[in-house]
Amino acid sequence: LAVNERLKSSAQGLLKFAFMFGLSTVALNLAEGVVGLFGRSVVMSAKASNFVTLDGLYQAIMTVHDALLFVGIFSVGVWIVSISWASLQSAGLPKGISYFGLAF
Repeated sequence: LAVNERLKSSAQGLLKFAFMFGLSTVALNLAEGVVGLFGRSVVMSAKASNFVTLDGLYQAIMTVHDALLFVGIFSVGVWIVSISWASLQSAGLPKGISYFGLAF
């Protein structure tokens, strides 16, 4: 919120874009944690005699978990770049921090 207050004077559209990715990052990280935590517990508590079925279920859950993780990481990257770009446009943050965010 403090970054938003410092940058909202001149880069309003870019800040809305960054805010959208910031919120999606939070949602994706929460979803990734829930799928990982509860997905593993479902597989561990399943009483199936066919281990191929359990292995397939585990692989499916972990595929969804990994996909959410990678999309969340991408979303964080877009958020960092857009905030850094907005700070360069509005000069609301020191230029060194802005360039570090772009290089990161």
